[in-house]
Amino acid sequence: MRKKQKVQIAYTDNWGAITNKPRIPLMVAINHGEIYIGCVSQHHPDKTYALKLRRIQSVKLLREQFVEDPKVVEILRRRIRTGTLLSGDQDQPCEKVVIYFPGYAKNFLQERPYHPSMKIKELPCGDLHVTMNVAVNGLLKQWVMYYGSIAEVLKPAKLRQMVLDSAKELVGMYERE
Repeated sequence: MRKKQKVQIAYTDNWGAITNKPRIPLMVAINHGEIYIGCVSQHHPDKTYALKLRRIQSVKLLREQFVEDPKVVEILRRRIRTGTLLSGDQDQPCEKVVIYFPGYAKNFLQERPYHPSMKIKELPCGDLHVTMNVAVNGLLKQWVMYYGSIAEVLKPAKLRQMVLDSAKELVGMYERE
């Protein structure tokens, strides 16, 4: 990366297929405890993506160099800050998210925060309001659903609806005989 050289990476995708193609690596990022290589698309120079380090099978340094665009590097940094590094959407806006949790969830939440902007406010009754400023997407929905019935999205309505729709799909799937 420091030498601004392209690399040939053999990579296992989400479906288990191995691709072996040249990549333009821009940075190393840690997201939710995993190490990723932030790259820019060769075909769409304004689009960025991430490769999970543990899925990289091999790396070969190529002779071809690339020119780093500071605007694209900033896009990648913004995607890391907003929690959208792993989503396909390139420029999702951040929204204020408020989620209710019972008081006993405080330690879990402190040990595994979803995002650096996450704040935990203890209410007078001992329950918690978790707030953060993040993109509302499938990754956030999955994080909320990980906590099952102890998490209730209060804001925004869009995230609340996403969780509700997924819950209805689950009920439908398990009610089939």
